[in-house]
Amino acid sequence: GNENAPQDWAGPSWYRFLGSAGTQIAETVPEYKFCGTGEPGYMVGGHPSVADGEVTRTVYHDHQGSPTYPTNISVLNCYNYYVYYLMDAKESCCYGYCGV
Repeated sequence: GNENAPQDWAGPSWYRFLGSAGTQIAETVPEYKFCGTGEPGYMVGGHPSVADGEVTRTVYHDHQGSPTYPTNISVLNCYNYYVYYLMDAKESCCYGYCGV
């Protein structure tokens, strides 16, 4: 596993953003270290409606203003919240998913 991953990371699986992490994954480029990481991940393509069902979206990690390390994830609208099938972020100190 990635020794830099948060303690609640269980590898590729379904996740929900809660508490201080916010309620959903960011859709715009977060500020540097806004999410506690130097290369925060944000999703492109928007969040789905309930009727859309499970969709595939791409997460990019911002590296000094440039989108890097595209990763496909799955997103599902569960009426009052979203869940995300997240893949391992690049094994580095600086990559992570950003909630808002």
